[in-house]
Amino acid sequence: MAHGSLIFTDLSRESLKRAVKLNLLIVLWITFWLLGGMAYCKSCLATLVDFEISPLSWIQAVLEYLIEVKRSGGLVLITGSDEKYAQQATSSRAFRAF
Repeated sequence: MAHGSLIFTDLSRESLKRAVKLNLLIVLWITFWLLGGMAYCKSCLATLVDFEISPLSWIQAVLEYLIEVKRSGGLVLITGSDEKYAQQATSSRAFRAF
């Protein structure tokens, strides 16, 4: 878990694990996807793997901190995850306070 993370897991790692469970040959494809860059690889994995991120363990202290920052008027969230997962996160139950 990186400092300031909202969840206790890495979405790229989760999508990779699920993709490999679907098809072990994905490991070979990942080699080629990485030639296009990490963002391209994450995008390809997100296209293959569907999972609901709302049941993942959110870090309550970080959520509370973000609520305080938003109240003061300045909140920008940035992610290294694929847009698909970022959209799910911002529409999840944990973000209703925003």
